[in-house]
Amino acid sequence: MTRDPVVILYSRPDCHLCEEAERALRPILHRHGVALRKVDVDEDALTRARYGNAIPVAVLEGRVLFKLRCEPAVLERRLAARLRARRGR
Repeated sequence: MTRDPVVILYSRPDCHLCEEAERALRPILHRHGVALRKVDVDEDALTRARYGNAIPVAVLEGRVLFKLRCEPAVLERRLAARLRARRGR
């Protein structure tokens, strides 16, 4: 059984790019029935070391959907492609 897809948004509070990305991301994920899980990169030293200031980063099943800036049209294509590939498993 395959779990429902979840996009992880690596971000931090008071990050204007992160806030913009989340606003762009939410309606697209909603349209595709995909959940969003936000992760504060500063909550964990390993995550902070991995992403640092190169945030926001959105990841679906280990694959980066976008980094730094969320372009809705690009995100839509990448997400749809990942979901098609996922269904093909």
